[in-house]
Amino acid sequence: MMNTSEVQGKWRLPAVVLMASCITAFSWHACGSHFLPIDFNAWIQDWNKVSGCLGAGALRQHCAGVSLFPLGALLNSLLTGSLTSVDPRVALLVVNACFLALPLAALAFLRDLRSAIAVGAVYAIAIACSPLPAHYVYSGALEIQGGVACGIFIASAMLVLQGREVRSRPALLAMLAGSAFLFPLYKDTIAPVVVAGALLVVLVRAAIDRSAPRWLSPRSPEMRTLLRFAAIPLAVSLLLTAFYNEVKYGTPLPAAYLALAKQTSPPVLTSAEFLAGSVLSPNGGILIFWFLPFLVAVLLLRWLGATFDRLSIAIAATVAMLSLLAFSLWWCPFGWDSWGDRLMIPPMLSLLLVVLLTADLDFGKGAPVLAGNAVLALPMLL
Repeated sequence: MMNTSEVQGKWRLPAVVLMASCITAFSWHACGSHFLPIDFNAWIQDWNKVSGCLGAGALRQHCAGVSLFPLGALLNSLLTGSLTSVDPRVALLVVNACFLALPLAALAFLRDLRSAIAVGAVYAIAIACSPLPAHYVYSGALEIQGGVACGIFIASAMLVLQGREVRSRPALLAMLAGSAFLFPLYKDTIAPVVVAGALLVVLVRAAIDRSAPRWLSPRSPEMRTLLRFAAIPLAVSLLLTAFYNEVKYGTPLPAAYLALAKQTSPPVLTSAEFLAGSVLSPNGGILIFWFLPFLVAVLLLRWLGATFDRLSIAIAATVAMLSLLAFSLWWCPFGWDSWGDRLMIPPMLSLLLVVLLTADLDFGKGAPVLAGNAVLALPMLL
């Protein structure tokens, strides 16, 4: 019988092949497609404009030309638009591909190598079966980045709260803090929706079984850890967002979005139509857009003998439902120029990641061949 180091060595080469193949395939496929300039031209110069107005000192006067997009767009403007020797579209492709690869890195730090490869293979196949590589990796849309950050945040927060065993506790805490800082930067409303979804699920569960988990106590070590490594980075992120709004509008609130919402809020019947369309539309409602990747992920995980963390999934699913309701009140809930319901990419991708990152595996006969199947499935990207 092989010892642990021998098992790790046996699986190390497939792990490297899988991760390299995923990143290469995402990038290769996207490079061969047409760049979709969704939002790109609006935010690409934001860093130059903001840095100029901060240097000039007259903030509101000189920052009038900055786009209405949140702080996440400013960071992407810095990463892609300030590199004069690189086509910013290609730079954005690399950033989006790296974000799609982050869950693989998370798995490598959280799980033993064998489990990381198996779940990573499921993730690779699910993403290959989704419209993301064909439509959104090589585009100006930033929803992939927001969805990955939000999914890692919810999953890592629940792993901390539940005291789940992971391979590297420091890595888990670093993931929690980093994702807590990142995910609110992509949409001003996402942090309240995530908090509201978590509270709603916990309260409903407590009302049903009347036995609150031990970690819900503010004095529990798990809750104290969550406050240190999630609440503080989240608060810093929200303060930076408020400061950025102050720079742009002279108010900590997202004035441009609020003005649009006030002027164009649809009537109730139209919102109901938007809600139904976001779910059922054959032109990319979430059932059409996300049915295959979720079906593939769940079936493959069940093949591996996985058990699912229902509480974590319930929180992520509630966040998705609250997002559906909130977007139905917006005058253009499908994301303007896009295929499918672009605005629902972050909560649905987040849900997919929570399913994968919080699942427990009981390896059966399917495990040894799954990594190979993942590599064979990558041509689906083409």
